[in-house]
Amino acid sequence: MTDFNAQLQKMFQPSTQLLTANAKVLETALAQQSSLVSQFIASSLDFNKQLLEQKDFANVQNLSEQFGKSVTEQVTSSNKEIVAAITAANEQSSQIIKEFVETSQQSFAQAAK
Repeated sequence: MTDFNAQLQKMFQPSTQLLTANAKVLETALAQQSSLVSQFIASSLDFNKQLLEQKDFANVQNLSEQFGKSVTEQVTSSNKEIVAAITAANEQSSQIIKEFVETSQQSFAQAAK
């Protein structure tokens, strides 16, 4: 029975590894989105406070430009983190699949002997 359990674990190991890699990507994306929303809310509140204090249209325009640049930087930074996580998971998945194919080929070759 122990041999059967070991075979099952070995058989499902690539699937487990792939699910783990995908879960890490989802965790990273969720963390980045949560951080982005929090930063956006804080930036928006600060922007609105500063906007209410302005009496000159030029200052309003300047604040709006700064706010837009800030949001763009936040989104870009968040997306870069997510892309890096996806790229790492893609590389890891490729390696897992490559190892699985090689192991399967070796097993089939041994079984054919």
